[in-house]
Amino acid sequence: MTDSKDFPQDPCHVQQQDRYESPISSRSHILLVLQKLGRPATLAQLAKLVALRNDSQKSALSRRLDAMVRDRQLRQDRQGRYHLPAKASVVQGKVLSHRDGFGFLQVEGQPEDVFLPPKTMQLVMHGDEVIALVLPDRGRSGKQRSGRYVGRIIDIIHRAHAHLVGRVHRQEKSLYVVPDDPRLNMRIEIEGGGQGKVRARPGQIVEVQITAYPDRQTNCRGRITEILGEHLGPGMEIDIALRNHEIPFVWDDDVLAELERIPEHISTSEIKRRKDLRSLPFVTIDGEDARDFDDAVYCEREGRGWILWVAIADVASYVMAGSALDRAATDRGTSVYFPGRVIPMLPEKLSNGLCSLKPNVDRLSLVCQMHVSPRGEVRSYQFFASVIRSHARLTYHQANDLLKNGQAQSDLPFMKSLQELERVYQALDKNRISRGALRFDREEVQIVFGDDQKIEKIVPVERLRTHEIIEVCMIAANVCAADYLEDREMPFLFRVHEAPKTEKLEGLKQFLREIGLTLGGGDQPEPRDFSRLLDAISERDDRITIETVVLRSQNQAFYSPDNQGHFGLALSHYAHFTSPIRRYPDLLVHRAIHHCLDGKGADSFPYTHADMKALGEHCSMTERRADEATRDVISWLKCFYLQQFLGKCFQGVITGVAEFGLFVELQPLYAEGLIHVSALPKDFYRFIPEKQVLTGTSHGRTFKLMQHVHVRLARVDLESRKIDLTLYES
Repeated sequence: MTDSKDFPQDPCHVQQQDRYESPISSRSHILLVLQKLGRPATLAQLAKLVALRNDSQKSALSRRLDAMVRDRQLRQDRQGRYHLPAKASVVQGKVLSHRDGFGFLQVEGQPEDVFLPPKTMQLVMHGDEVIALVLPDRGRSGKQRSGRYVGRIIDIIHRAHAHLVGRVHRQEKSLYVVPDDPRLNMRIEIEGGGQGKVRARPGQIVEVQITAYPDRQTNCRGRITEILGEHLGPGMEIDIALRNHEIPFVWDDDVLAELERIPEHISTSEIKRRKDLRSLPFVTIDGEDARDFDDAVYCEREGRGWILWVAIADVASYVMAGSALDRAATDRGTSVYFPGRVIPMLPEKLSNGLCSLKPNVDRLSLVCQMHVSPRGEVRSYQFFASVIRSHARLTYHQANDLLKNGQAQSDLPFMKSLQELERVYQALDKNRISRGALRFDREEVQIVFGDDQKIEKIVPVERLRTHEIIEVCMIAANVCAADYLEDREMPFLFRVHEAPKTEKLEGLKQFLREIGLTLGGGDQPEPRDFSRLLDAISERDDRITIETVVLRSQNQAFYSPDNQGHFGLALSHYAHFTSPIRRYPDLLVHRAIHHCLDGKGADSFPYTHADMKALGEHCSMTERRADEATRDVISWLKCFYLQQFLGKCFQGVITGVAEFGLFVELQPLYAEGLIHVSALPKDFYRFIPEKQVLTGTSHGRTFKLMQHVHVRLARVDLESRKIDLTLYES
């Protein structure tokens, strides 16, 4: 018999210790052990494998095994041996809820999610981490449905929600809360009938702390901790998103106390120990609404090439590792940019004040100085701590106008640098093209608010040459940071973007074949193969459709201490260095560079590879959390805005095709709604995924991606953030 050390650890060990005086293996651990063993085992064998020490624990194990047999999680043969159910596997994954009550289990490394039926979903919430037994879906007939598998949850490892936001309802003498997030498909019963410290009325929007999660006998229970308001009004959508996604937004007292002790001015001694670059005409180039200026740039000619300086706010000199400020920044992971409001990673005294590279004030910075060849190659670089003084705060539009009218503005001290920045950009961009880096021309939109914080209009954002200038300069500095730290074998976080997964590639290739296109590179296409495809479709009417499908085939980037390259940028190594005010991984990179500049090595760095792995996973999560929260708010704001157009007709374009209907973007409003398949002209519609079309089997009516349609805005549901459309055909 194999030694117990060769088997998986119990994923529910902590819960078992909290629940029992003499804990034994959880159900999940027993299943994982049997799966690893690969054959049935008796009670005695299992007791040895899970390292039980006494007869009392063995008796408890026997009772647990009997219960698992009763619940059809195990089967027992005539010899008393325990088996996994036929064709079953044990997996760990994340629950993804659907608003209609069912859900899926997302398992890392598996191409398809596992179906979770509504009855199973009553015990879990969206985002929960669980161990599940995956079994063939046999339906009522007892025969397996073609290729389908269903998950049966065994244990919940981590609950995603400790608090949630929703609307209060009354049922007889009891109160309950229906979550605002439509993916949280359960009601929360309020303890004590709502007669606690915070007393809410039906209809109010409240925050609830969960006191008991649902099980097979009882519903989810909680207590009201805060009343947010009477109704969903402008401004509340952000308060709700912050709480729904558990984004920290209040500074603790120890953070504020630490902040008070930070001096307002840079000392003379600090300036002396740094390289003084205050005479160089650095400028910042950012959006109109920006307040946290992370980066400043300066460029000058060097023979046929250039010297490019990228100065980044030296946050690491203000936020010490392990401090209260650092703990708060770690928890937040990133600044969250909602329309009209920012939740900063660092308090405003730092993010908009002492660290921000404002014009005409001395600021500490960490500089990457690069020598760039005429072919756009960085021949050499160096990092150093410095003090700079930005000569101007330019917006992208201002900088763009200056470049267009350069001769008229030649007396500005930074004008020559701005012109050289454009020239070094052209060289760096040619290098990007030669590498085969991917570029998607995606249109972004901006929400413009009126004085009453209601949406006035939604407008496209113009992408200017100056956006691209800053982007390529930052990418160059980020590459240097990764190279510098990798060369010194320091533990730090790479920004990783993996090549597309095989199953996504196959789906993309099938789609391309249907429209007469191919993707080069065989089974392992390189970035330049994707770039050639994007170049080939640049003049086609369906370019946006094809770009959308290509983009969906790509993986999401993440942070890791293990270098796996950046596929989209066609780079062998890449890190985030240029935004330490708003991204925690950048701050970690700064600390590592400072450590090296002080002449120290990896052995004395306060972070290990394991530390960085955990921080990478956390920062990747906070990035996704911020994206999801921002999407929620934008969806709500668009729904609120669209209410005034109910019943009106619009031109639209089909942006998504699914078995249940068509997603259509209302072109003048930059908002997306759904035409449910039941609202299409009467027919039986068949979804053909490889072609991304819905086709009527009787009349042959076909709907496909990027097809223009005339629609009527039929319904807007603020609570569920749904926009329903119908076809309008005169």
